[in-house]
Amino acid sequence: MRLMYIHSFQSLIWNRMASYRLTKYDAKHPVVGDLVYQNASIDREDRELPAVKALTEADLPNYTIFDVVLPSPGTDVILPENL
Repeated sequence: MRLMYIHSFQSLIWNRMASYRLTKYDAKHPVVGDLVYQNASIDREDRELPAVKALTEADLPNYTIFDVVLPSPGTDVILPENL
């Protein structure tokens, strides 16, 4: 039962981060500091977390808003620099 409260709180934090990202920055284009997967193809059979990287100014033309990922808060999680 306690885990439900923890997961609910994580969801609340994620929703607030997503809302903040969409209101503060452009909702149609990635911005510097957004996270994207390093490899375009993700192996679903691999149990490891996929590697992410923070976008730089030079990376922006290569990605769209659909490439941006926002992880759930937790331990060993890389969070975007712009949030």
